[in-house]
Amino acid sequence: MAKYTREEIEAIVKEKGTLAGLDLEGVDLSNMRLMGVDLSGANLTRADLSQSSLYGANFRGATLLKANLERANLNGTDLEDCNLLGANLDGTRLRDIKMNSEFMVVNEKEYYRALKRGDKETAKAKLTEARDVYRLLRAAFEWQSQSRDVGMVFIREMTVSRRMLPRFSPRRLWSKIADISTGYGESIGRIITSMFVIMIVSAILFGIGGVEYGDEALRFGVGNILETGGNLFYFSAVVFTTVGFGDIVPLGALSKVTMMVEGFLSIIYMAILIIALYKRSMAR
Repeated sequence: MAKYTREEIEAIVKEKGTLAGLDLEGVDLSNMRLMGVDLSGANLTRADLSQSSLYGANFRGATLLKANLERANLNGTDLEDCNLLGANLDGTRLRDIKMNSEFMVVNEKEYYRALKRGDKETAKAKLTEARDVYRLLRAAFEWQSQSRDVGMVFIREMTVSRRMLPRFSPRRLWSKIADISTGYGESIGRIITSMFVIMIVSAILFGIGGVEYGDEALRFGVGNILETGGNLFYFSAVVFTTVGFGDIVPLGALSKVTMMVEGFLSIIYMAILIIALYKRSMAR
């Protein structure tokens, strides 16, 4: 049974202007106007906040375990370190919410703390909780076409999913590579950085294997290092962008294989970049 009635809660808000730290488990706050109210640290487990106006409210550190937030207005609210496990977010408005820069939920933070203590059982449970919360948030953001927030939450979801895999499994290694190289297809910065890394590494391999430039062979150890390096990077960029001017051609097996691999990778990365840019533009 709830400890407070609606009338008592309205009286507390009117008198003190805050509900911070209160035990509000199971309370009925549906269809209430609680804009900007401080609910930090409050226990709202199984509370009914459906269709309530909570714009700009402070839920920092609050527990919303299995709370009903259906069609509630949570735009502009502070949800950092708020436990949303099992909450009903059907139709919940979640634009411009405040969380930490990485969108890391409190369940994942508790995983790292448990891991530091050596409590593997708790750590495992917190990882599962974090994954479920990220899936919940992702579905809510997708419903509102908030592409940027979807991307941020998806990265976190994939990160915890990776940590649930066996430590040295091929799937975990592949997931880590996808994270570092593209941010799971969501980080434009990582995608562009990886593209330049591929071009630079390819240029080095071309310099080792050699390429033909007019009547000369370009490779490291022959001619001016800066001029040679510039021409090799130019050739690598031409291969990556699939322009194919044809003024420089590969020599030997290493250069030919490098050219094929770089060309193949460029198709993949160009596609990932275009999709990421499209998602970002749709979020505006």
